[in-house]
Amino acid sequence: MGIGGEVLRVVAVRRNRLIKMQSNQALKARYRGLLREKKFEDARSLLQPLSDNGSVFAMTALADVEYEAGNLERSCSLITRAEQLLEPGDVDGHLDLLAAYQLGLGPSDGAEKDAKALEHLKAVALTGNAVVQYELATHYFYGLNGCQVSLKDGLHWMSLAAVQIPQARVEYERWKKRYDSDT
Repeated sequence: MGIGGEVLRVVAVRRNRLIKMQSNQALKARYRGLLREKKFEDARSLLQPLSDNGSVFAMTALADVEYEAGNLERSCSLITRAEQLLEPGDVDGHLDLLAAYQLGLGPSDGAEKDAKALEHLKAVALTGNAVVQYELATHYFYGLNGCQVSLKDGLHWMSLAAVQIPQARVEYERWKKRYDSDT
């Protein structure tokens, strides 16, 4: 494939990802509206076919619906299934599971959910997502969600975020001064 063909392939991949992202946003808005209205059956009807086709997003959203409907066992089994089907490099899937654990969904206790949420946060940070790198840095700086406080690890992630986010540069310098005075 020549350069022109490669450019077309990259454009097609980006277009398909944008379409998927926009449809997921519309789907999220629809399911959240149904959840707010406590229309659990309608939400199930919306999400179940996608869940059956292996959509990690649909599984985590359906787990949220089942949790709100009082079906805790079903909610937990959906999160477990989503974890099993998550493919390496599926950034959206990691973010969906991160959100689910932060909502308190899943079969484990609080500390284990925090650990799983942190695992997904790190997986997305490793892809170069500066916003998530910034978030991970703050977890290390403040010991959020069960994360062990580590100025060194926080500075590492903040330095990566600082390449793309101006506020992260400011935060990096602030925390670097603190680190230097502590060592």
